Amino acid sequence: MAGLHPMTAPATRRLPVTAPPETAAYLAHLIDGVRWDPAVEAPLVVWVDSKNRHRARPVQRPGDLDRAYSLATAGNLYLKAAIFRVAALARHRATGDAFSGWGGHAITAILAVLADVDLAAVVAAEAAGGRPFASAEAFASAKDAAAPAVRALDDAPLAALVAHGAEVLADALRQLGLGPGDYDLIYSGYGLYPVLRLDPRDVRDVASAREAMRRLVRGINAVAGYPLADVGATDAGTREFRAPGAWNPKARDRPRKAKALRLGTRRHRLADLLETLAPYDRPAGGWGAPQPP
Repeated sequence: MAGLHPMTAPATRRLPVTAPPETAAYLAHLIDGVRWDPAVEAPLVVWVDSKNRHRARPVQRPGDLDRAYSLATAGNLYLKAAIFRVAALARHRATGDAFSGWGGHAITAILAVLADVDLAAVVAAEAAGGRPFASAEAFASAKDAAAPAVRALDDAPLAALVAHGAEVLADALRQLGLGPGDYDLIYSGYGLYPVLRLDPRDVRDVASAREAMRRLVRGINAVAGYPLADVGATDAGTREFRAPGAWNPKARDRPRKAKALRLGTRRHRLADLLETLAPYDRPAGGWGAPQPP
């Protein structure tokens, strides 16, 4: 797969005051064709401040994305694949930390559903050699143990792991009836997001989009045989994901640049997507059962 180089940056580099063009381009890709009124609603960008708090800003006018990036510590910027009522966000801004799960009260449209795949999960599962884990807690411990080694990888071995993880994920999605053109593939620095954009005619059906994302996560994990996708990351719309062009500073001496590895071409009708994922319409125990959203 082309374009897999992780792109490291010096830990002390000076960030520009303008957002990376990749971030603006991907946000435009998400909202392409969607009708919305910037006077009352807007997509949301999330930045991480110097105290590791997640803060949100509606993107209503030119400069809003640049302002958020200028406030982000070490270029740590996220998007949420949704549109929100700005007035409702403002009422909660004083007390709400804009982490995943925040902002559900204000959603007016969900632009995409996605899954959060940690490369450490792939490493942990393959290190077990196919042996089953005794519990979800045992798998979580193995994944946490693998994470520092993943973050310490040099560029070339990390690029190889990204390529392998992308193939593992693609195989799981193929088993669900989803091909390469059906989703965007975003590299987060130490993980991957398959992002399934929704048809503009369906983005206002928030309840169905939330159900589709729950089914997507259940399905990926059921066919993989282990929690390849984060079982807690099922909150469509409020789930934040690292913005292409932003930096992942989890390894402080070696931040990694997030990027879009591939953009899909399909915009999913929700009825079709729910039918495709129908076998995973309810938790059935095991790895296919996510935590409550």
